[in-house]
Amino acid sequence: MIRRAAVYFLAISCGMLLACSAASPAVCAPLRLTASAEAALADAAASLGVAPQRPCAFRDAFEVAAVVTDTLPGTPPSSRVTFIVTRREERAFTFSATRAVVLFSAIPQGTHRLRIAAGRTVAEGFAGPSGTGMDSAYLRWRTDDITYELAATLHSWLTEADVRAIATAMLQP
Repeated sequence: MIRRAAVYFLAISCGMLLACSAASPAVCAPLRLTASAEAALADAAASLGVAPQRPCAFRDAFEVAAVVTDTLPGTPPSSRVTFIVTRREERAFTFSATRAVVLFSAIPQGTHRLRIAAGRTVAEGFAGPSGTGMDSAYLRWRTDDITYELAATLHSWLTEADVRAIATAMLQP
C-alpha cells in the first residue's frame, strides 16, 4: 500500500515537471539551424568577435530559421547577433547577443517582473500583455562580457514557464 502511494505520488509530481515529461527531453538541447541560418552564423560570429551561445529548447519542434546581425549605437558601436526561433514557421522567440552593455529599464505597464538566478548570473525582465493582443516574456542577462536577450511571444505551446526554463538552462555555465 505504501509502495503504491509512492508510485502514485511520483506519477502526479512528474506530470507537473517539465523534466519528467515523456513528451520533452530533460535537457535544453541546442536548436537545429536551417541551411540559411547555418550559413549566416559564421559571419555573425565574426561580427561579434566570439561564437555566440546558441539558443536551446526542451522540445524538438523549434528551429533557428534565421541568424541576423545589426549594429547598436554607442561609442564604439556594437554588433548584435540575433537568432530567430520558430515552431512550424511561426515565430516563437528571439535570442540575441552583443558586447554592448544594455541596461535594464522599467517594465511595461500591465506586465510583471521576472527574475531568474543561476549561480552568480541573474536574468531580469518582464512578462505579460504586449499591447498587440498577445502576451510576451523578455529576459536580459550579462555574462563573460556578453549581454544576452531572450524575447518570446507566448502561446499555448510556449508558456512563461517554458521561457523561464529555457532561460534558466541558458544561464548555466
